Amino acid sequence: MAQTCYVCHGPDGRSGGPVASLAGLPREHIVRQMTEFRTGRRPGTVMNRIARSYSEEQIGAIAEFIATLK
Repeated sequence: MAQTCYVCHGPDGRSGGPVASLAGLPREHIVRQMTEFRTGRRPGTVMNRIARSYSEEQIGAIAEFIATLK
């Protein structure tokens, strides 16, 4: 599931451009941000649509995996 993130956030979650890198961010931070995108509390362009396609469990699994990337 996290491979979808790499399209914008770079290979293995390391962005080389204007989009934030995700690798190594704390799990709780990723869950909070994805949940805010999912509920519309955080404005976004593509992220709101992407986040809505994941369940809470899937968001947790993605966050857990991304938090392990260094």
